[in-house]
Amino acid sequence: LKNDEEDWLQEAMASLVYLSHSSPEDM
Repeated sequence: LKNDEEDWLQEAMASLVYLSHSSPEDM
């Protein structure tokens, strides 16, 4: 479960960073 949680966390953080960098004004 820890591995799955880490994968989800990294994926979620990557998505947030990508969104914040691609369209910070929208955020």
